[in-house]
Amino acid sequence: MAELICESPESRVREYISNLYLQWLAARDYMGSGPFDYDPVAFQKWNEACKGVQQRHFTPDAPKDEFGLGYSWSQPAHHSEHERIVNVRAETDFAVIETENAEHFPAFYEYELKHVGNDWRITKVSPFYAPEGEPLFEDSLKNKILAMVHPDAPLPDLSTGISPNCDRLFDDNRTIKLWGQETPLKVVSAGVLHLPSGAIGVHDFGRDFDDFLPLSRSVVPGDYPVELTVVEGYGAAARIIFRPDCQVVRWAPAPTVDGGSHQAEIAYMNLAFVDAGSLMSLKKREKERHYYLSYLEPIRQDITGTHRSMHLRSSPPENPDAICVNARDSTGDASCYWGLAADGNVVSLVADFQFIAEPQLETILVPWSFSQWNTSIDHPLLTRWNVTIFLGGSQIGTGFHVIGENFDSARLLDSTGNVIANSEAGPNIDTHLGSVHLINEVLTDVQNATMEITISTGYKN
Repeated sequence: MAELICESPESRVREYISNLYLQWLAARDYMGSGPFDYDPVAFQKWNEACKGVQQRHFTPDAPKDEFGLGYSWSQPAHHSEHERIVNVRAETDFAVIETENAEHFPAFYEYELKHVGNDWRITKVSPFYAPEGEPLFEDSLKNKILAMVHPDAPLPDLSTGISPNCDRLFDDNRTIKLWGQETPLKVVSAGVLHLPSGAIGVHDFGRDFDDFLPLSRSVVPGDYPVELTVVEGYGAAARIIFRPDCQVVRWAPAPTVDGGSHQAEIAYMNLAFVDAGSLMSLKKREKERHYYLSYLEPIRQDITGTHRSMHLRSSPPENPDAICVNARDSTGDASCYWGLAADGNVVSLVADFQFIAEPQLETILVPWSFSQWNTSIDHPLLTRWNVTIFLGGSQIGTGFHVIGENFDSARLLDSTGNVIANSEAGPNIDTHLGSVHLINEVLTDVQNATMEITISTGYKN
């Protein structure tokens, strides 16, 4: 195929969209109709076609258009009829073109192009979910939320069974057992965090910020050191140190304003300490750009590191107003705690990513027979931890039916102690009432058995 010369950046973008869309139309004939129609030969064919499109329209050193060249089962990422150019910023040798495809999500793409000889070539394609200029928070809502933050906001007591002992998380070179292997903790500096508003947010930067709330307690505006505890190259805990000369005598949960939780959800393998005032002043597109450039881009380039620093509203040589920590390849919740001095003032803020915490479990044995089918187990421990559990089902199937977040596992044992059924062996289905741990066997003839139930009663460091 002859090399295509485009004399304007707009024509190059249109040609790329059209070319890739035609490849997608052709791919439908051999790729299958759904995400489970995996054919390695077909995928190889698709990848080769995408490689040809990349070579025809991009500069040789350009990164791959991850969303465009990744196969979409239901609709193409780029569509020659639906994707239209909405903005062009062009100079002599460089151009940025924004497109919108209202039929697709993400709906917006930003194409960066370079003038090469008499041709224009694409150097980068960035997807965005929000239109240019849309604020992350309207000023009225931002001001209302920030007004809830106070330096003397009351803090709740620790829940029963919880022993944060956060200082142990930062005991450098302490050896822990992780998945059966002895592993050392390593404490490293993550730099200095700029907190011009004194209001702090703890949030996964890959998540939407629609539900973002700052912590209820504020600190004196300033610049504070941040430390990480690293295990096998990933952050296991992070802390901001406000008074390095003071000792923590008590740990208290660090909830968000308006009676929120002290748990921060980790969904995209990162967690950030941010100045809440700076963050809430961003446009949505700015937030996306920070996440792509500061966090995702280094990962795609195989640049390793324990954290990324971001200047949301601060500018060098000022310190960054966001520090994003690389978490392990998992999802879950980080628990946030204020470290308090004897006088009640804040010494530190800790985010415990929880994957090195030691769970505290308690197990009970309860006699059981088929006469108790579909009858909840009565035991003081279950009552104390608000757990309801029964073994139920029919001739078709069986399951451990559970209501209560402190449930860990259950096993049904015969009179000699052999395992008849295990809640961890089958799939777990969440319902509006709780969860059902399915068992393949039908257990309608079980007699004189014992139900072994394990309850999570907390954790400690």
